[in-house]
Amino acid sequence: HGSVVDPDQVYRHVSIAAPYLGLYEDLSLAETVETHQRFKPLRMGLGVRDLARIAYLDQALDKPVRNFSSGMKQRLKLALAILSDTSLLLLDEPASNLDAEAVNWYQRLLDDHLDARTLLVCSNRQPAEHDRCDRELDIAHWKG
Repeated sequence: HGSVVDPDQVYRHVSIAAPYLGLYEDLSLAETVETHQRFKPLRMGLGVRDLARIAYLDQALDKPVRNFSSGMKQRLKLALAILSDTSLLLLDEPASNLDAEAVNWYQRLLDDHLDARTLLVCSNRQPAEHDRCDRELDIAHWKG
């Protein structure tokens, strides 16, 4: 947004979700969100219960993340990234581990919370992952 960011503060301006990024398995959902908020606030004053409700995880607030299914973990990662108050959103294969209903949830979440933020999606799968992007770069065209 036209301002220089101190390299030590970049993490406050960038959100990322990717299947290979781990979560703290011993923490509950509530503890995970509370820990996340120490580094990045959520948008629009959202809190732990709001994020859980939006991600359809409200029944799992006190459940350890290690007991989540792969789809629940991916929804949590996406919700943490998309609902964080950051200007740059990086999503790597966001539909990974999501069923068709959860892919629709992901698209609605972007529709509701992308606003004027910059979105970069890395995907080799389905158009539903990147159809909210206004430009596309096919890296296969850049092979040497």
